[in-house]
Amino acid sequence: MASPVTLEGVVRRFPGAPRDAVAELSLSLPAGQTLCLVGPSGCGKSTTLRMIAGLEAPDRGRIRIGERDMTGVPPQARDVAMVFQGFALYPHLKVKDIIGFPLKMRRVPVADRARQVGEAAELLGISALLDRTPDQLSGGERQRVAMGRAIVRRPEVFLFDEPLSNLDAKLRGELRGELRRLLRSLGATAVYVTHDQVEAMTLGDQLAVMRAGRLMQLGTPRAIYEAPESEFVATFFGSPPMAVCDVERTPDGLQVGSWRLPMSAAPAGDEPLRVGVRAEALCLGDPRGGELGLTGRVTHREPLGAETELSVSLGDDSGPSLSLRVPGFDAPALGDRVSAAVDPSALYWFSRESGERRGGAPRGGSGRAHDVSATDVQAPDVSATDVSAPDASAGDAEGEPAASAPGVGDA
Repeated sequence: MASPVTLEGVVRRFPGAPRDAVAELSLSLPAGQTLCLVGPSGCGKSTTLRMIAGLEAPDRGRIRIGERDMTGVPPQARDVAMVFQGFALYPHLKVKDIIGFPLKMRRVPVADRARQVGEAAELLGISALLDRTPDQLSGGERQRVAMGRAIVRRPEVFLFDEPLSNLDAKLRGELRGELRRLLRSLGATAVYVTHDQVEAMTLGDQLAVMRAGRLMQLGTPRAIYEAPESEFVATFFGSPPMAVCDVERTPDGLQVGSWRLPMSAAPAGDEPLRVGVRAEALCLGDPRGGELGLTGRVTHREPLGAETELSVSLGDDSGPSLSLRVPGFDAPALGDRVSAAVDPSALYWFSRESGERRGGAPRGGSGRAHDVSATDVQAPDVSATDVSAPDASAGDAEGEPAASAPGVGDA
């Protein structure tokens, strides 16, 4: 039976560490929902998961599963099932025996065990694999077996520690959808750890964005993307990430590199600010009806098939730059000067000192089609770069110990 999970002021610091791995973490996950703990390496997400499982003990605070306080409760006494990024399948056992192993340990009768294994295998689409051994399976099939071993337990809470990270991109995409369907069909409560924003947005009913042990924001995927509370959250989600640039106040208005904006575009006050723009909010072409115009030089170009991503420098190459997308391959070349426009309601404003969002409509964007012809083409600059595949890496290593128990566990 699915149960809610509650964390109240949870703190964990490892001996000799300069800071808390998890600092005053409080959140609540309703029964039947999936919470994705997401953030860069070292942010505390895996430590949080391990504390829920009982593999780590919090120094302060309480963890509840359902109405039960888990303080002092050992892992084996918690009704949770854990799937790690490694498979840890018994090499000498057949798939049906691997999936049924937790039931065997509970002394479930053989007939009931076979029935439950069959149901889990059918749910995962691996019924034809039950008589195979792990060495006869692909990576995706092995991960399905690992999930099947957790499913047959019917725990109060499923715990996933980056279970898809060892798979190739195509297989990760396939299993993301399958896992989402599976969790919904089971009505399961799940806590899912990932550094991958796509996994988080796809799987999570709620996202808990963490950084350096602290919870930066908790909300639905839509709220996190459209109404980020900080520059960190805003730039962590989105591909390409939101471009954020320093803003200088001048007697004539606001200055971002060579881009001039009216003073009325920013929140009132004298606080130093940074402005953020998502790629989908920018359109090539001259401004129309209330839009803000800008010009710049294409310094980076990534043709992706259905669209091409461009970086446009607002001044010299060391100055600020914005990202935008153009449909197909018919995009300006490297070194071309281009004109673009953005609706002022699509701008996000952040404190330069604290990083907190100070203003900006949660839902902005011009919504206008790109006008590729509206470019002022000049000679290309050979110092610019042109690549054919994006770099989706993100990191903020802060010193959180890696999970020490690879494989599938019955925590």
